[in-house]
This record gives sequence, structure tokens and C-alpha cells, in this order.
Amino acid sequence: MNDQTPHRQTEANVVLRQIGKPLERSDAEGKATGRTRYAGDYTMPGMVHGRVLRSELASARLKHLDASAARNLPGVSCVLTAEELPDRLAATDMPGQTGQKRASTDRQILVREFIRHHGEPLALIAAETPAIAEKAHDLIECEIEPLPGVYDIDSALERDAPIVTEPDNIVGRHKIRKGNVEKGFAEADHIIENTFKTQFIEHA
Repeated sequence: MNDQTPHRQTEANVVLRQIGKPLERSDAEGKATGRTRYAGDYTMPGMVHGRVLRSELASARLKHLDASAARNLPGVSCVLTAEELPDRLAATDMPGQTGQKRASTDRQILVREFIRHHGEPLALIAAETPAIAEKAHDLIECEIEPLPGVYDIDSALERDAPIVTEPDNIVGRHKIRKGNVEKGFAEADHIIENTFKTQFIEHA
């Protein structure tokens, strides 16, 4: 420490007066008194409320779906299934994937037959109120057959693993080349081999 240290600390406290201090929230009063409006507080003329029927299984076959009771419920505007949206896809680009693989990995907005993840949408409901939408959701009848699934990379790459999308469970193939690996191995004093796992980054 020196003679200038206290002065510098005082100056820092003035410049950085908000750091380390309890600050008053500008939105606190509105939230505490209930005056703040959230998305659910707004209504518009002709507005309907949505509900999504989702799969509770991660790997299964949708054998049958009957939405007639939900459609006939008073207050229901519409119920959409894959029958009404047969060609609607949610495109998913993956670096390194081939065009042929792309065709099978584009995800349908609504399941037509195969369920590939937990929570995948089966039907969309629009109704006059959230309560009606919820009741319509419960009226939809589904027959679902559980199928074997893969839930981690190691099991997905096994020889007899269930195929998520044909022809295999590899979405994209990447080749990253930096330096001369063969030359490096040949000149190395020691070579250590192991399996390493890390987050989704470029690994080389």
C-alpha cells in the first residue's frame, strides 16, 4: 500500500457506486401491487387460446389418433393433426449432413407415425378459453405403441441400435484435419489413448 491507496478506493466508490450495492428495481412497485401486465393479461378481438398435445414417450409409433370429440366440444375453434399438415416440416440444418440424410431428418411439425423424442407434438388445439382448450386436449384419444429407443451417443452407435432416421443414427460426418497426425505419432515419445468428452465445440 502507499499514500495514494485510500484516495483511489474513495474515487472508485464514487465512480462504481452501483457495484456491490442493493439497487432499487424500477419494476418492483408494479409487480408488488399487481399493476404490471404480463402476456397473459392481454386480450384481442377474436383471440383464441392454444394447447399442444405432446407425446409422453420418447420412442414410439402413433398407431391411431381420434380428435373428433375434441373438435365437437363447444368453444373449440379447430384441432390440427398431421392429417391437416401432411407436408409441413421444421427444417433442421446440421453441418456436414448429406442431402439424402437431410430429407429424413427434417422434422414434421406434427407426428404422423414415428415419435422420436419426449414431448413431440401430436396435435394443436385452438379454443375460446384456456379451460376449453385444456378439456379438448384431454378428449383426444391416442393409441401409441412404445418402441426401443436410443438415449445416448454410445448406444446410438452400437451395431444393433434402433435406427432413429434411416439409414443410420449419424446425422452428419465431419473430417477435421490439422497438421500431420501420422508424422506426429511416428515422432512421439509417448502416445496416450483414451475417450474424452466435452461440450459442443470444435474438438480439434
